[in-house]
Amino acid sequence: MLSAIELKSNVLSEKDFYSNTISEQIISSTIGSVLTALIATPFDVVKTRLQVQERSHTHKSEFHSALKKSSTEELYQNEKRGLCRKVNRTHLKGTLDAFIQIPKQEGIRSLWSGLVPTLIISVPSNVMYFTMYDQFRKKLILNTVLPIGYVPIVAGVSARMCTVTLVVPIEFLRTKVQSEKMKYSTAVSALCSLVKQRGLFSLWHGWVPTIYRDVAFSGIYWSIYEQLKKSNTEPKFKESFLYGFVAGIVSAIITLPLDVIKTIRQSELGDKFITIGLKSPSTWSLLVALYAKRGIKSLYAGILPRVLKVGPACAIMISSYETGKIYFKQKRNKGK
Repeated sequence: MLSAIELKSNVLSEKDFYSNTISEQIISSTIGSVLTALIATPFDVVKTRLQVQERSHTHKSEFHSALKKSSTEELYQNEKRGLCRKVNRTHLKGTLDAFIQIPKQEGIRSLWSGLVPTLIISVPSNVMYFTMYDQFRKKLILNTVLPIGYVPIVAGVSARMCTVTLVVPIEFLRTKVQSEKMKYSTAVSALCSLVKQRGLFSLWHGWVPTIYRDVAFSGIYWSIYEQLKKSNTEPKFKESFLYGFVAGIVSAIITLPLDVIKTIRQSELGDKFITIGLKSPSTWSLLVALYAKRGIKSLYAGILPRVLKVGPACAIMISSYETGKIYFKQKRNKGK
């Protein structure tokens, strides 16, 4: 814990640090978001494919059982609406094999499938997330509502919950496009059909595991990042890059089982598993089922591409954001 003198010093530096305008924060986070999306999307596609592959193994018996109970006409209608699709793919043996097989079978552009919804998600969500985090953190520090060590956790969790709730429907669409290389028009049609059948709130399918994953990730990430940064409110690019990289990797590994369940939940859209009446299992029951049938390995499916994606993504995002704010601040100060 910091002493009263150290806390007062931190408060003063925080006032100076948060002198960036909203527009400067938006520009900084937008640049970071675009760079991150372009670099990280291939790893996200590979991670999604590996995780969905685990689901197909786990639910194989359920699919066959359900198909016996379903009429041919019902399946035909589901396929006609774009809800059920037959996707024949070679079994992916791992991350390296996935990077070889996916472009070989579907073309190099398939590694960037879901890029459009990723950009639609990442730019506004990162703008909201980082701006809200800074604002929440500022208020908590200046008002000394919490011990200084808890501020990053509370600020990160609060900002992430608000952001996730707004972007889950778009992430739902992205997951479906990446998991089945579905055209955007087909995926949108499937979403519309789902809304007609199950209501508007069906677009938040996977919200609970997403909240679990992102809230946990944010709390862990910001507590590690701020601890590494400590009183250095204006870290250099290489420093913020390293801090973000370390915090991102640790958070990604710890929260990966929740990411697996989130992917399974959202990739279920249009599958026979939910379209012919089977009850969607809870987050906990999915975790238990995966562990029971496939072992601990299934809960960490896609760990390498997730780490390869999240580590650099967090590093690029936070270093771009921090550097952008410092640049604008220095430029404004020179003009005075």
